[in-house]
Amino acid sequence: MKIGRAIIILLFMLTLAIIHLTVFSKSIEINYQVEELKQKFNRLLSENRSLAAAVSRKNSLDYIDKIAQEKLGMVYPEKLKYLKKNY
Repeated sequence: MKIGRAIIILLFMLTLAIIHLTVFSKSIEINYQVEELKQKFNRLLSENRSLAAAVSRKNSLDYIDKIAQEKLGMVYPEKLKYLKKNY
């Protein structure tokens, strides 16, 4: 009777140990995933800032003026003077 009870307790302890190890290993796996996602988030945040800066530069009037003149051959019109007729 005591041996049967000891075996049941041993099996119960073994089951608890297996459950503990399973939960612990899953916890470690999730922590690695969280760290990978943090690193990916930081890379994407950095890339987003870089792209926002590039958009800001390309939307500046100086850049647009430069492209219009250099690549599109646009020039400013000559200033015309109008004479006002006095009646």
